[in-house]
Amino acid sequence: MHRQLLLIATCILGWAGTAAAQQPTTAASLKTAYSISKNATSESEYTQIIDQIQQSDLAAADEEVRSYGNQLLAWALNRRGELRWDQIQAPDDEFATAAIEDFRNALRLDPNRWRAKQNMAFVYATRGQMKEAEALFDDVIQTKPDHANAFFNRGELRYEMGKLPAAISDYDRAIALQPGEADFYTGRGHARFQHGDIGPAIDDYRRAFQLDKGNATRAIDLADALQNAGQWRSAAENYRNALRLDSQNLRTLLNLAWLLATCPDGSLRDGQQALEITQELRDIPANEEFRYIDTYAAALAETGQFEKATRVAQTGLNLVPASERSGFEARVANYKSNQRYRQSPIRQVGGQ
Repeated sequence: MHRQLLLIATCILGWAGTAAAQQPTTAASLKTAYSISKNATSESEYTQIIDQIQQSDLAAADEEVRSYGNQLLAWALNRRGELRWDQIQAPDDEFATAAIEDFRNALRLDPNRWRAKQNMAFVYATRGQMKEAEALFDDVIQTKPDHANAFFNRGELRYEMGKLPAAISDYDRAIALQPGEADFYTGRGHARFQHGDIGPAIDDYRRAFQLDKGNATRAIDLADALQNAGQWRSAAENYRNALRLDSQNLRTLLNLAWLLATCPDGSLRDGQQALEITQELRDIPANEEFRYIDTYAAALAETGQFEKATRVAQTGLNLVPASERSGFEARVANYKSNQRYRQSPIRQVGGQ
């Protein structure tokens, strides 16, 4: 954008030299708008640019200056819209409404402004209008075929739409364009995992963690995939990597405790440690309550406390997701029969 602003400035200053006598207010307004734009970062500064240009008489300028003036106005509208969108609390609150108006006005002035198209695609996605969002991402990619984030953003959208092969293809392209971005590998890892490509998903999660070793979530993603693949020892190592980065992460603590309580490998299983982890947890959020109950009950059973395990597990019967009910009810039956639970891998991939 900096180079474009210089072009705008050149045109404005050149036009001002020949037309200032006839349109001094317009020339001054455009020059002021450009001056503000060089260092603008706040909503108020972008508003000043917008006001300056809207108060000028662009219609009286020659076509070239009018075009660049509209481009500068579209740029400022889009930037102000981005700042407003960052403040939204709900998809239809006052900030969202104001941001959408800015994005639409930017595109009305400059239909080829790809960043505004991308922002409108985010708006549509947030509102659940997936097809409209996908169409705009298509336009962005057609305009900017070398923009890695455009492919990544469309991949994220297609993942949410359940278009897993298409999403993987978009992540492939993003990675080819920008191979050092950890988010791209994580996105492809999620899509591959959901598609059933567990081994390649693990490779992606591992690469994401290698690129971003200070991020606990990268380690957790890798550990979860390894546990689901039955690579128990590697999973345990990566959960502990995650805990070194974030010792209070609830997802890590619950999933490590689950592994310690239910792992088929007796050399890794440690019911007492699993019990200690779960008993020390406090303030469990509602969306994690079932996972906590399930894990705590498994740890109790592993330490031989079957009666208590049964009582605890039964408190989760009204919370269990429909997709997990049959497995959970089987575990409750195990505990009633004084049997411990042993998990099985979703799909065996490679060795330990």
